[in-house]
Amino acid sequence: MLRAAHGVRPSLLLCALIAAVSSASAPQSPDYTARVTASYEKVRSAALAVLSARGWQIQESKKQAGLISTDWSSVQGKYYLGCGKLSNASVVEDEQARLTVHLKKRGKRVEVTVRAQYRQSRRTGTSTRWVDCTSRGQMERAVNDEIIAASGGTF
Repeated sequence: MLRAAHGVRPSLLLCALIAAVSSASAPQSPDYTARVTASYEKVRSAALAVLSARGWQIQESKKQAGLISTDWSSVQGKYYLGCGKLSNASVVEDEQARLTVHLKKRGKRVEVTVRAQYRQSRRTGTSTRWVDCTSRGQMERAVNDEIIAASGGTF
């Protein structure tokens, strides 16, 4: 049974706990954003070229919205993601990532934001499930730096 502690009502504590648990969401990726002095067209072309050179399949490209997103692709994940501990009976079958690049004109500059989402396929016995993972930010930084370098612009 909950008891009032220092004037806090047990029902208030319970409500706060329920709100905290119910507001939990999937792991968030750190954004990596930089601004480059180059034309929007050059930066967009550079982004598409960098993603293609790295083997990413473009899922969606919306020029006016400044959005480029890739399909899920297998990655060597230990450097890029954290998925928590495996149970003794679980086996990792695959680790995948997908990238989203946002481009936004800011006067004579273009803001480039790269975000990665990660997931891990785990098999326990005969069942397999995907687990959302957190990013360590390494992929986002590397891809963003390559886009900026390929655009020929300056920071």
